[in-house]
Amino acid sequence: MSHRTLDEQKRVSRIHHGVYGPTGDGETLWAPGWADEAWIDLYTRARALQLIRPDAVISGTSAARLLGWPVPRDRGNEVLTVTTEPATARVERPGVRTRVSERCTTRQYYGVTVNSRHWILAELARDLGVAELTAVVDTIVGTWHGPPETDLDTLRTVMGAVGRFVGAPRMRAALTAAREDVDSPRETRLRLSIVAAGLPEPEVHPTIPVGGYAVHPDLGYPDLRIAIEYEGDEHRTDPQRWAQDIERYEILQQLGWIVLRVTARTSMPRFLERLRVHLATASAT
Repeated sequence: MSHRTLDEQKRVSRIHHGVYGPTGDGETLWAPGWADEAWIDLYTRARALQLIRPDAVISGTSAARLLGWPVPRDRGNEVLTVTTEPATARVERPGVRTRVSERCTTRQYYGVTVNSRHWILAELARDLGVAELTAVVDTIVGTWHGPPETDLDTLRTVMGAVGRFVGAPRMRAALTAAREDVDSPRETRLRLSIVAAGLPEPEVHPTIPVGGYAVHPDLGYPDLRIAIEYEGDEHRTDPQRWAQDIERYEILQQLGWIVLRVTARTSMPRFLERLRVHLATASAT
């Protein structure tokens, strides 16, 4: 079919330069439960590109978005970032940014060929700051989108063996600041904001025994009996989760804990000042 015929056909649309697909019902595919419209668009373009360039390995911010890592929304979605080995030709197509590198060991992810985790992290270190990289590492070793991909010690060992790369000092700092068992990037940002304000770092999900079981606030200072809970919209819109949150708050307060609740609309300077006062008061008693 000619380009003109393809463009004029109402039943097809261009997915990627040189690749067309149906505008109506398509094939049914597996996708992560957390995938949104932006993810589906990125995934579709990645598959379309690899139909004509199977040697183009999705990498960098694009691979991070596909894997569900918290890359900032303004990155990793508009331009498809790929890596090709030196022996292959560059991908010269609109909407594609190519890096030629020998640092490319592939794996399959929902039918798309992506670079290995350690090479993706090395690529992200070029573009992201320490706090953003810390959120990515927290996600890899945390529970935001499911079970941890690996543990923090293993990831530190693997990244230490990568060798020199642009942004390596930022990655080392992120690996030092990262913690396991974190539920979401917002909790990471909250923890880092507390530390950046010069306050003691709170413990992630401290264990608080209650009779024959235990409760685990998002962050806390067990010695001072101060708990910090981050409440996203999903807490409010999920009745069961909201009920569990309320029950946990009541239990903590009955045990004499101070519970500080944070949302996306919370003024961070005001919260940090409240926390500073509570820490000083608790430390003095």
